Amino acid sequence: MVVAQPAKNLIGVGAVFEVRHFREDGRDLVEKRLLPRVRREPLARAALAREAHVLSKTKHRALPELVRVGMNEHGPYLVETFLPGASIRQVVDVWSQRGGVPHRLAAHIVRQAFHALSEIASLTGEKGPLHFVHGDLGPDHLIVTEHGDVWLLDFGASHIRDLPIDLKGQDRGTLPFAAPEVARGEAPTSVITDVYSMAATALFLATGEPLCDAKDTAAMLVEVGTRGVKRHTLQHHRAFRPKERAALLAALSPDPTHRPKHPKEVADEFDND
Repeated sequence: MVVAQPAKNLIGVGAVFEVRHFREDGRDLVEKRLLPRVRREPLARAALAREAHVLSKTKHRALPELVRVGMNEHGPYLVETFLPGASIRQVVDVWSQRGGVPHRLAAHIVRQAFHALSEIASLTGEKGPLHFVHGDLGPDHLIVTEHGDVWLLDFGASHIRDLPIDLKGQDRGTLPFAAPEVARGEAPTSVITDVYSMAATALFLATGEPLCDAKDTAAMLVEVGTRGVKRHTLQHHRAFRPKERAALLAALSPDPTHRPKHPKEVADEFDND
């Protein structure tokens, strides 16, 4: 007997992966697999395996749940729960036609995003802290739900404690949201670079403006690596209270020693009156 397979609808195509949505046993799921042109590339296969490994060890309401991994004639794939919502980039695009994201909405999203990242970065396992690092935070990898919660997606650049040596990579995130020291190739991604990338995403959400003067990738790499994003545009932005602005400005410092060491330090400033 031939068992009918659930219809899978293409919902996203990136540089390495394609993502399809489907329903199975009453659940909304996504299937993530490599694009045909990179299917045999070791770095691409490692990114897929890295996502599966990280999600198998890291459990949180703001993360998808790994359902299974597999292999077929089209190569390796993984299945995880579907997180419905709009990406921060989509939120910015929608509100750009109406004068920008409302200030209260922007502040709420940023608060929720830093709280989610703080909680995930603080997770522990049987051997102690997991030391979760997303490694590629940006407006395409943060989802805002209809209830105003923020979820994280895309873990091909992520790492946790005891990541197998064959899965370790040298990912530099996505410009212009990557931290300057990561863009320069001088430091690996870390909790501190995640803090920077989340703050850069907050800046993009609040202003809806380009974060760099540079247009092409090479020039952007130089600009970000030299001075980071244009954080001065945040100094008087009305979406944030003075303490919140100060925390975000510190998080966007080109010098990592001047940044908050953990996302909780930023999240706390959004809670304090």
